[in-house]
Amino acid sequence: MNREVKQLPISADEATAPPVALGRRIWLALAPNSRMKRWTYAGIILANLGDFWGALPIIAVPMLVISALYYTWMAARWLRAQLLWKVRNRILASFVFVGIVPICLALLISVTIGWFLVGAMGTNLTNRQFEATLDQMATSPRMWSSPCTVQTQNPGCLSLKRSVQ
Repeated sequence: MNREVKQLPISADEATAPPVALGRRIWLALAPNSRMKRWTYAGIILANLGDFWGALPIIAVPMLVISALYYTWMAARWLRAQLLWKVRNRILASFVFVGIVPICLALLISVTIGWFLVGAMGTNLTNRQFEATLDQMATSPRMWSSPCTVQTQNPGCLSLKRSVQ
């Protein structure tokens, strides 16, 4: 006896409808089952047959323009229904733009100003320390005395003294 767990359908439509193959779905979408689809297909066929008979494109162009206007109108209706926000989403968006974005911008501006001030102060402190070191080196006795005038046992200094004499 095979005891498998049967998965229950999520909705009644999934339980009764068998899975539809991709080719079948495409055919169902493109099948001329409405007056406007038939009108559009007739305009396309007349436009293609216009190569053989010269008067057919005169009829086909208005048919295709009307079809294009109709499908543009239908697409606009779909976009309005699908993409326009509900009241809850509008309230959330206004909260984000009124409350959170200004706080983030203020923090960003503060951090940037702080970054520039710390950088300027750091540069100033470094320059002052560098100049203090240079001043200290300028007044140092080692700066004024050469290594050879100090009594050392440096062999290089002895060779300089001998070459000078």
